[in-house]
Amino acid sequence: MARLISFDKRSIPFLITALLLPCILMGLHTAGIRFNATESMPLGIYHLSPKTDNLKPGDWVSLCLPDHIYEHYKHRIPKGSCSNGSMPLFKEIQSIDEDGVFVVGHHPDSLDSRGYGKMPLVSTRSKIILIFD
Repeated sequence: MARLISFDKRSIPFLITALLLPCILMGLHTAGIRFNATESMPLGIYHLSPKTDNLKPGDWVSLCLPDHIYEHYKHRIPKGSCSNGSMPLFKEIQSIDEDGVFVVGHHPDSLDSRGYGKMPLVSTRSKIILIFD
């Protein structure tokens, strides 16, 4: 006869946490919440807002590199959700005009407009808003 799996009552909180934590994390990710622990931008918890109107210098944005730029730098960029298969980059806007945005990262080896020039405004996917640092 098959035996039912038995649990020690002390393990129930652990099991509930193990089941709920991935669901909570997926929900936060779906809602646009991101945690940054890299040197490319300040440490913190961020919200990716789909509204990219009214961008100004000092704002952080998520952007996808155009194909011709991505092809040149694809050895440095992980795979991701951009249409060309690259990961979106998080950069700070240094200047913006009708021709595009000049974006910079805070890491000395940052892949940004200092290497590839202005980005078209249509490259910006979301505005990044600091929630907690």
